[in-house]
Amino acid sequence: MPTPTTNPLTYCGNVHPVRCFADLLRIIPGEFNEVARNAGWGRPFDLGLWLPRAALREALEPANTETLAVTLEAAGMRVATWNGFPYGVFHGEPVKTRVYRPDWSERDRLDYTLEIARLAACLGMKRAPISTLSGGFKPEDTPEKRAVYFAQLLEFAREAARLEDETGCCCELALEPEPFNTLEDEDDGVRFFEELRQRARALGLAEEARRHLGVCFDACHFSVRFRDPRRAWRRLAENGVPVPKVQVSVAPRWTQDMELEARARFFAMDEPVYLHQTYGRTGTSVQAFLDLPQAGATCTAGAKAGAEVEEWRTHFHVPVHWGEAADTTGFELRALLAEIRRDAYAGVLEVETYSFASLQAAHRRENVPLAESIARELNWLKGQMGGETRPGALPIQNAP
Repeated sequence: MPTPTTNPLTYCGNVHPVRCFADLLRIIPGEFNEVARNAGWGRPFDLGLWLPRAALREALEPANTETLAVTLEAAGMRVATWNGFPYGVFHGEPVKTRVYRPDWSERDRLDYTLEIARLAACLGMKRAPISTLSGGFKPEDTPEKRAVYFAQLLEFAREAARLEDETGCCCELALEPEPFNTLEDEDDGVRFFEELRQRARALGLAEEARRHLGVCFDACHFSVRFRDPRRAWRRLAENGVPVPKVQVSVAPRWTQDMELEARARFFAMDEPVYLHQTYGRTGTSVQAFLDLPQAGATCTAGAKAGAEVEEWRTHFHVPVHWGEAADTTGFELRALLAEIRRDAYAGVLEVETYSFASLQAAHRRENVPLAESIARELNWLKGQMGGETRPGALPIQNAP
């Protein structure tokens, strides 16, 4: 039996629609509490928080910050990590590539992220991993934009160091590789951080960059591009790229040994809210498509290229406990988690299945409410990391 994890285990609150501060105050004793109750874990219960910019500004008003702290304490909850990727509305209307704006060439992105850091400090956090997009939308990257990415990231590191000196809160900005983003895989990450370190040394910010900048490792983002997450994990570690946060996620897949009806269901997962970057592999060749309908068009009658594809994968976060099924990338997630457990990894593990509401009824594998589904994901993760999953289990202890 593996030694139970000491990592904070949580899930990302971006699955809950939040538009204003009042929504957050309602969700903490509501949906968050319902998930904790269904999971059967003790308290305090760790949270992964996400707030759009408007709600974040409200939360930073002194009276509201105090109210938030009191609400969290009364509910027996504490914040373990923050998602700073989506800047604005994330539910109920098309998000698609809008999720990449503002990017790291725009001042609003830096200001928003620094506001998250300040709120984390106000709440008394000692360690605050903050995930964010890794630059911008890759097709729009230019050398000039990349130079601004580096400058603003190093400005964040400078301000985070100052905040830590003043408050004791160490904020760790975690750039999230994602298909069609500035960083897509581990190779991009290694090259980017090599250049980041060079620029940091030139500005006298080497220690600030080392302490406050790293990678958010979203498992299915690597799998979708046919990059083995376990191999990617090792490559980042070998090159000294910090990973303060792992997002635990699973994506759908279809292979030629599955029925054609299953392929039809795979492409029918298209929906209007989120971007579903899709990849098809034939031998060692991989085709990339910005969204699922573009890939599906190759599989229409007479489309030879689509018919020859041996395996399809798409960026659609489905519940991680579905990862036991062959038509998901769960086999790669399980291998990654085993590697993480052996590495005695000290960061946060966060389930991120934000697209639950976008799963059409035809693709649901269980007829359960959101809170129960998330609880099943958390208990599945806890089991993978060597912990008990029965109701009433002892609370997970945070790493020191």
